[in-house]
Amino acid sequence: MLRELKTFLAVARHGTFAAAGLHVGLAQSAVSAQIRNLELALGVRLFDRTGRHAIDHPAIQLPQLAAANNVQQMSADRKRKAFLMKVNCQS
Repeated sequence: MLRELKTFLAVARHGTFAAAGLHVGLAQSAVSAQIRNLELALGVRLFDRTGRHAIDHPAIQLPQLAAANNVQQMSADRKRKAFLMKVNCQS
């Protein structure tokens, strides 16, 4: 789910699935698939897909901020756990 959240934030920042794909290292079709999976998991439409642009759906503007915070926290937690495992292995 972390990967999909990062992709979601990239789409929100860059405005298109193709631009987000360039940022996260995925093809446009892979970005689209991740967003579709995330929408199905959450049961909510995240973007209005109009033409080549992905417009933020009004219902997700506040959750978008929460997702950004969650991604940062999850990344920090992973780094902290990796560091602690490394320290424990060296002891």
